[in-house]
Amino acid sequence: MHIPPVGIDELFSSLDLDILLNAVMTLHREHTSKINSGGVLAMARIDMQDDVGTDYMSRCIGILTSTQLVRYSYNANEKWQRLLKRRKDGASTEFLSRASADPDNADETKRTYPGCVLFLYETSPGLQLYISFSGAHGDVDEAICLILGNKLGFNCPASLNPLIPRAAELLEHVRRMC
Repeated sequence: MHIPPVGIDELFSSLDLDILLNAVMTLHREHTSKINSGGVLAMARIDMQDDVGTDYMSRCIGILTSTQLVRYSYNANEKWQRLLKRRKDGASTEFLSRASADPDNADETKRTYPGCVLFLYETSPGLQLYISFSGAHGDVDEAICLILGNKLGFNCPASLNPLIPRAAELLEHVRRMC
C-alpha cells in the first residue's frame, strides 16, 4: 500500500479523537475493570537514512489531571525513544516496545511499559513512523497503536496481543473521511 509521507499534523487531524478516547476508555475498563479518563498519543517520524527526526507531535486525549498529563507525556515519549534507541544501537529489530518493557522493575523510576509500535513507509526506505500511547494498561496502549497504524494505512507488525480484535472493533471509524 502506498502511503504518501504526509505530516504528523495531517495524520492527527485525520483521526476522530472522540472515537479514540471512547476506545481507550472502553478497552481499559473491559481489560482491567478500572475507569480511565484518557492519555497521551505521540507520533514521531524519523528518517533513518539521514538520521533526522522529520516530524513529531503529541496530544492529550481526554481529561487528565496535571500529574497524569506529565506522567503520560513522559511515558509516551519514553516508549518511542526507547524503541528507536534500541534499533539504532542494533540491540533490536523489534517493532513493538513490548520487547524492552520492564513494568515490574523493583526500582519504580526504571519501570518501562509496552505501548509503542514502529511502522515502516514501504515506498520511502528508511522512513519510520512511531505511534505511542500512554494512559491505559500497556496491552491497551499497544493494541490502540497497532490499530491506529492500520487505520492510517500501514501494515501492522505481528503481535500476540489478545486485545487487537476488540480494539479494531472499537476503532472501526476512527479515521475521518477526507
